[in-house]
Amino acid sequence: VDGGLIASYLTEQVLSTLDDDTQELLLTLAFLERFNPELVNFVLDSPKAWGRIDSLSSFAALIVPLDAKGGWYRLHHLFAEYLREMLTRQSHEKAKSILLRASRWHAEKKQLVEAVRYAANAGDFGECEALILAAGGWKIILHDGIGVLRSALRLLPDDVIASSARLMIARAYLHCKYGEIPEARAMLDASELIVDERRPELCDTDKLVVESMINLYEDRTSWTESHSRIRNRYSDPDCLDALGWGTIRCEEVLIHLSRAEFDLASARLREAFSFMRQSASVLGLNYCYIHAAHTAFYKGDLATAAANVERAGKMA
Repeated sequence: VDGGLIASYLTEQVLSTLDDDTQELLLTLAFLERFNPELVNFVLDSPKAWGRIDSLSSFAALIVPLDAKGGWYRLHHLFAEYLREMLTRQSHEKAKSILLRASRWHAEKKQLVEAVRYAANAGDFGECEALILAAGGWKIILHDGIGVLRSALRLLPDDVIASSARLMIARAYLHCKYGEIPEARAMLDASELIVDERRPELCDTDKLVVESMINLYEDRTSWTESHSRIRNRYSDPDCLDALGWGTIRCEEVLIHLSRAEFDLASARLREAFSFMRQSASVLGLNYCYIHAAHTAFYKGDLATAAANVERAGKMA
């Protein structure tokens, strides 16, 4: 039997017999990829919304548990698809409202990818941009990992990213971390053509860190000089936060190692550790331990180098 016909039959024959509140509950659930009591109550703006699940005995087989504890559920995909189509035909704005409230809930729970996905499904790419930038843009990599930033950016069309200087800078940093240096440079250069009038100071500091990183990764003979020029443009200690300065300090460790300036490398490394701890970036600290291993190795302290490699490995 065709699955769509089953969903249509259930909707028309059973949904039509339910009261308005229960119908609204089912239609809401259809737009949630997965749901738990707190999410349902939030999206419907009612502390009693989840309690109405008990009244859905006719649909019990279509509410699928997703974990052994029974905390998360989803609707049967065919049933949910039919309900979504029905509500979208009835009220596009209502469907959008459900998606954006779900996005807001996930954002409050620090679940960035889910928040961006719901906003993208609602067609609100301005909200997608705001969510990614509020989470830190390029900094997401050092707080939550490469996969989080990659997944969030993949949810946005290329033209949306191309219209935002800070999103382009974040993508440039992502290219950097994948070793795609020409792509990173091209993305950063393209971002220069976009005027960001909303928070120009944040755009400038984003460019500082990411341009400095690209200069480092390009490994050109002039990269240490170009890094110094960038660094000198930002002598104000308040122009970057702890994570920004921690990243810059890590880059400077490599500059000093390349010049065999081991004492200066150690000094910058101590500052990098301090900044990364202030920023609570575990991944940032991981980089520091790797750089500490490099520094100790070049200084001939193999025991300390090995200890730092082991620590970095455990953190990773």
